[in-house]
Amino acid sequence: MKQASIITSIYNGEKFLRGFLDNVLSQTCINSIEVLLLDACSTDSTPDIIKEYNHPSLKYHKLESRLPITDTMNYAIDLSSTDILSFWNVDDRRDNTSLDLQIEYLNNNLNCDICYGYVAWSFIENQTFEENDLSQIYPCLDVSIESLMINNSPNCLPLWRKKLHKELGYFDTDFGTASDYEFWMRCASNNKKFGKFYRIVGSYYYNPEGLSTNSNSSNASESELIKSKYKHFLNEK
Repeated sequence: MKQASIITSIYNGEKFLRGFLDNVLSQTCINSIEVLLLDACSTDSTPDIIKEYNHPSLKYHKLESRLPITDTMNYAIDLSSTDILSFWNVDDRRDNTSLDLQIEYLNNNLNCDICYGYVAWSFIENQTFEENDLSQIYPCLDVSIESLMINNSPNCLPLWRKKLHKELGYFDTDFGTASDYEFWMRCASNNKKFGKFYRIVGSYYYNPEGLSTNSNSSNASESELIKSKYKHFLNEK
């Protein structure tokens, strides 16, 4: 029985895909997770590369059209067969034991809804987690409405319980790359429990062509809208 579902949205990811899949298959818990590979109609060699990797935990889904990232994540939530979810972008890397330990943390702390940890920056394409000197760490604050106004501390590699979507809804399709940020705000405003994992769980590649980091990204403007949406909770405390 699988313990967690990993959601990965892919569009023309051939540049990063082999490094990503090598990293996925090196996870100590690979046999107890499912990795949902959502291909948003890639036009490069993405499907062929995925075919090279034959493992029962890899679940490839070719979408009928190129859906927006938020719609793809919501679609994957419905596809998932487990009670614990995570997302993992093809250009980011995880410590080989982090998924195992984060799943264990959630299993041992049933009152915890979202588990997140420290993430290192990477500015080198396809740098493995082991190659990263871990000298630059993304800010990782104890989550509250106040701290989320400063920083999206769950960042790119959190785990959360699927039941949250039944209670609070799916990722908001009014937002793109910041839809996760809005969901963490929604969780915090509904008093959901965030568990901070005190170790570096992976590395985030600052991709100059990434959806949230390219020069045309709407991530910053979306984040400001989200802060405006939830700022009234600060006055209620």
